[in-house]
Amino acid sequence: MKKLQILPIQALLARMTGEQFRSWRKNRGLSRELAGEEFGVSTFTVEKWEQDTNPLPFAVPRLIAQNAS
Repeated sequence: MKKLQILPIQALLARMTGEQFRSWRKNRGLSRELAGEEFGVSTFTVEKWEQDTNPLPFAVPRLIAQNAS
């Protein structure tokens, strides 16, 4: 049986994709507008992150990890 590797949350979030960010946002019940307000960006920017048109800045997963602790 293969043993699962447990990674620290920072390592997982550093590679966050747009789809993972969308899942995180929806799991917390945040609209794109509220997520944008939380990160200081527009709804349009959140949409572009989720579509992987624009990469998520490193600060976003870092802030998520800090708030999860």
